[in-house]
Amino acid sequence: MRIIAWLVGLPLAVIVVLFAVSNRQAITIGFWPFPERIDAPAYLIGLIPLALGLLVGAGLAGIGTVHARYRHRSATRTIRALEKRMAELLARAPRLTGPDSDATKPPPAGSGGSTPRG
Repeated sequence: MRIIAWLVGLPLAVIVVLFAVSNRQAITIGFWPFPERIDAPAYLIGLIPLALGLLVGAGLAGIGTVHARYRHRSATRTIRALEKRMAELLARAPRLTGPDSDATKPPPAGSGGSTPRG
């Protein structure tokens, strides 16, 4: 996964640097209905909205995972509680592996389902 990030991130970084170096001229920006004007390099006009979009997207993706993380934590707590309960029950249960246990005895005759009618 890290190698994919490098394979995508490095060319993107080179493109951003080339864009910034190629677009250094000043641009005047005005926001209607405000009378103020802002002089900024052209690359900032392109890169600032891109960076803001990246941050907003990352924030929304993080918010979207909150429910999944809550469900994961809840399921983990349930599993731990059930494992603890199972361990307690197993500790209290009689051992069924002894020589006089019912688990090693064959079932009584005639208990195998339907009986033949004569």
